[in-house]
Amino acid sequence: MKLFLKTEKGQIAMLMNDLSAYLLPDVKEPIDLQTEAIILNTLASLHASFWESTEIKKIDWLRTPEQYFDALGPGEHLTDSFAPPPQNILDSMNQGWELAFDLLPEEIKSMFLQPSEKIIKRWKDLPTTFLHGDTKLSNMALMPNSRIAAFDWAFAGQGPCSIDLGWYIAINSTRLARTKEDVILLYRTFLESHLNQPIEEETWLRMVDLAVFTGAKMLLWNKALGYRSGTERGKSEWNWWIQKLQIVVAHSN
Repeated sequence: MKLFLKTEKGQIAMLMNDLSAYLLPDVKEPIDLQTEAIILNTLASLHASFWESTEIKKIDWLRTPEQYFDALGPGEHLTDSFAPPPQNILDSMNQGWELAFDLLPEEIKSMFLQPSEKIIKRWKDLPTTFLHGDTKLSNMALMPNSRIAAFDWAFAGQGPCSIDLGWYIAINSTRLARTKEDVILLYRTFLESHLNQPIEEETWLRMVDLAVFTGAKMLLWNKALGYRSGTERGKSEWNWWIQKLQIVVAHSN
C-alpha cells in the first residue's frame, strides 16, 4: 500500500490507495472459512514478527494494555475531554454498562470494577508484541493475492497478542466463520507455526483468559444490550462471555 502525507498551514492530508473494491462485505453474516483463516494467519504473522521485541517496548506512544481496557470500559475515559465518542455511542455504552452490572454475577462484577493497572498484573509476564489495536473486519481488505491489507492503525499498541485476539472475537462476533473456540485454536496453530516453537499449555491458557477479559472489558456493554433485545443470538452471545469470564475469575483466585 502506498501512502503519501502532506502538511500545509497546520493541516495534514493523507492519500492512500483505494482498496474499496477489496473490502469485506459490511453485513452481519459469517465470512467464509478460507477468508477467516487468511485473516488469522496474517494476524499471527504480525504478532510473531514482533514477538518480545525490545524496540517495541521503547515506543512510548503505542497504546498499553491498560489503555485498551479503559477505552470502552465503564465510567469516564481519558479521551472523553478531547476525543469523545459520538453521543449515540456514548449513550449506548452507558446504558449497556448499567445493564451489564445488573446482570453480572458478583465475582465478575468485582473483577471489572478493579483498576486496570491492578487487573493487568495477572498477565504482566506474558510475551508482548506489536498490536494492530482494532482488528474488526471493516478495517481489512482481502487482496487478489490472498493477502490482507489492514488499515486504521489509530489504536496501534504493544502488549500480549491476546488483546488483538480478544477484540477480534468480540467485535466480529456476527462475522465469525467458526466458533470462538475454533477461532482461538486456529490462531494458536498459526502463531506457533510463525514462531517456530510451541507455546506452553499453561501460558496459552493464561493468554486465552486475557483475550476473554479484553474482549469483555471493551465490549460487554454491547453484549448486554444484545441480551436485552431478547433474540436467541443476543442471549447466546451474552451467555458465552459470562461462562468464559467465570473461568477467568476461577483461574485468578
